[in-house]
Parts: sequence; structure tokens; C-alpha cells
Amino acid sequence: MTISVESMIPEYVWTANNALAFTPRGMPPAAYSVLLHLLGRQEPGGRCVATQDVIAQHVGLSRSKVTRGLQHLGFAQMVWKEGNGVYRLSPLIAGFRTPADQLAAIGAMDDDDRFDDPDFQDVPAQTLTL
Repeated sequence: MTISVESMIPEYVWTANNALAFTPRGMPPAAYSVLLHLLGRQEPGGRCVATQDVIAQHVGLSRSKVTRGLQHLGFAQMVWKEGNGVYRLSPLIAGFRTPADQLAAIGAMDDDDRFDDPDFQDVPAQTLTL
């Protein structure tokens, strides 16, 4: 068996993944697989170029499940569709060249596009105890 490496390796990005703590519960499992795939192939600033067919092939899901996962990520304001085969991760979870770049992008966000509001979900937040 031969494993091939993609011809274009994504550029290294800096990200603060603690924003994933705000990922809504109850999304279909495909949404998490798609999100992790997009996080791994993003360009600085969160731009991801991949068709749903390519994402489906890489994560081992059907195209319809990838479509459903992307819809839920869109409802959660974590991923925005910019065009055919082009998606953008929210600056709250996207990778950037520097932390300052991420903070600037977060500061420029419209309040309606933020998903880090504690009242984002109707379900009360769980309290973790260690």
C-alpha cells in the first residue's frame, strides 16, 4: 500500500484551540470530523479550499454527511461558505501567522458573527468539575 502526500502542504499557522470549548453540543458526528479536517488544511486567516467531495474522501464520509456537517458548522457560526469549494473558519478558531493577527481579526468581527457568547445555546452550559 502506498500513501501519497498532498502536493501542497498547508502553511503553518498559530491558533488558540481553547475556542473549541464553545463548540455546540448535539451536532452530528460528521460536523466534528469536517471541522478537524478544515482546521488541518486551512491557510493563515482560516481560508480553506476544498470541495465537499474532497473533504468526504479525506474524512471517509459520504458527501451528504459532509454537507450536513458543514450546514451545522454554519449554523454554529464556526464555518462560513465563501464560494464553491471555499470555506472560512471563524477567527475565533482560525489559525493565523501570529497571535496579534488573530486578535485583530477577532476585534474586527461583527458581534452577530461571534459564537463565544455564553447564551449561544439554549441549553445551559455544563459546569466541569475536576
